[in-house]
Amino acid sequence: MESMQVKEVHEIQALTKGHVLYFFKNPDQYISNVIEFVLSGLKRNEYSIIIENDD
Repeated sequence: MESMQVKEVHEIQALTKGHVLYFFKNPDQYISNVIEFVLSGLKRNEYSIIIENDD
């Protein structure tokens, strides 16, 4: 079984691998961060999966 680590990351570019759980209060900042996340993955030729909840 793989070990699981939780690490707070303040910049998307700092991520090298793994999963992201993202809580937010500002929808505009959220959209900006999603765009940055997807573009970062595209530049690295990696996949991005975004799962959202309407709540």
